[in-house]
Amino acid sequence: MKYNGITIHSAYAPEREASRYVDSINIEKGRYLFLLTGPGGEYLKKELIHRYPGSIAVSIYYGKDFYDNAENKDLSWYYGSKTSLKSFLGLSIPDFMLPVLRLVEWKPCSKAFPGIHKKVSDIVFSFLEERNASVVTTVNFNRRWIRNSYLNLMHINTVINPESFKIKKPVLITAAGPSLSQMIPLIKEYRGYFFITALPSSLYALEHNSVYPDLIVNTDPGFWNKFHFRKDFIKGIPLAMPVTASHVRGTGPVLLINQNSELEEWMSAFIPYPSVDLFETGTVAATALFLSLKLTSNRVFIAGLDLAFSDVHSHVKPHTFEIYLKSRETRIHPCLDILYSRKIDSQFKGNNRAYQTYANWFNTVKISNKVFRVNPSTVELKSFHSLSGNEVIRLVTGSKAAVSPGISFSFDTKPKSFNQVDTTLQVIIEKLVRLKKNLLEVSGFQDLFNFLAQDESLTGLFHIFSLKEIITCVKKLSSGVSCTADDLYPIIKTAEETVRGTLKSYAETE
Repeated sequence: MKYNGITIHSAYAPEREASRYVDSINIEKGRYLFLLTGPGGEYLKKELIHRYPGSIAVSIYYGKDFYDNAENKDLSWYYGSKTSLKSFLGLSIPDFMLPVLRLVEWKPCSKAFPGIHKKVSDIVFSFLEERNASVVTTVNFNRRWIRNSYLNLMHINTVINPESFKIKKPVLITAAGPSLSQMIPLIKEYRGYFFITALPSSLYALEHNSVYPDLIVNTDPGFWNKFHFRKDFIKGIPLAMPVTASHVRGTGPVLLINQNSELEEWMSAFIPYPSVDLFETGTVAATALFLSLKLTSNRVFIAGLDLAFSDVHSHVKPHTFEIYLKSRETRIHPCLDILYSRKIDSQFKGNNRAYQTYANWFNTVKISNKVFRVNPSTVELKSFHSLSGNEVIRLVTGSKAAVSPGISFSFDTKPKSFNQVDTTLQVIIEKLVRLKKNLLEVSGFQDLFNFLAQDESLTGLFHIFSLKEIITCVKKLSSGVSCTADDLYPIIKTAEETVRGTLKSYAETE
């Protein structure tokens, strides 16, 4: 079997060749989810499953002829398929299996198809970086999502009808990168020509320059996110947000966003309001971008989307966190020294990697040709047209945008009969009870994979309540340690008690 002059498998002993190759990659005994890139025939897959019984193999073939000979097409994909590789990976590799994922590359195929191999590898590594970042976020924020949802449902009183929300001017999204500083003088001078959608981290710079946005988009569930919201400045400004975002009081009416997370899906039956459906992106900038495209037929500009430092600054000046950093400065370590140290640390501790992950994501999605990136940094985002601030002004001042109202919408008031505590408890406890019953079927690694993968709502329970614990169970199963329903049951029971106790405390204190 030769392709482009390279032999893919031995003509005499392909099984022995595969066995030697598995010896060379030196994976410890256990059960794994193998992701095979360019496996060629089935020899490598069969050897891995034989050597690591109970494991699962997902295959990415570099040609349809290889795929046609695959034994399990449900867990197989080939280059040229109508289904995108990223979609296939998303369906085949659940987050809870990432700790036991092992990537295995068949070298002859990577040499025979170098172009395809590079494209596949780039997508695979980008996918794994995004999903690992998502797991970290989930572990850090799972309990907070519950808390935020409860508090938001408790305190949101005025909700905008998205069908009535029409933006009649070009949209300018203000992200918080350093380049936003260049655009602010032009924003002040030509304010009437824009509908300004602000990301929370840009609010302090806008306030400092007396620029009031028309809409704030908030998706971050974290504690520090609330520091960007200053009550006197945000009073009355509409806020677009999912129910899981950090709880903010003092803004105007709320435009609900549904990012189709499991928690939002459960809550939707109990929320008597319409929402805007948007897929979850992992970055508020992308959410604001796609929301804007849904609400207007005009051009959309985004300023401050740098994904990079400018000198020692990672954000526009002034920025909320500057206040915090200045409070930590001393005569020996002034604020500039702190900023410099943070930049150096970022090279090794994740900031630059996070920026690169976001850049990779933006470069893999299709974005409307109505979208423009203003004063772009050196980080290339291929999906965006780029314009200078002055070019943006020339575009918008040639229209009649300044003489028309920027927005129109209608809103509804929450019914007083809506009981957040009872409804939240009802939907969560129902899921937990169902999960505990179904756990009786779980007796091994393959069972666990099938059990969680068969029902997204059950998988979502683990993501929200106990991803950390289920990863522990997966690792136990992977290492060959017995793990059954008896091991998993206490985890679900603890989650149920946590939800009951947490929501009860919210009800007593709010």
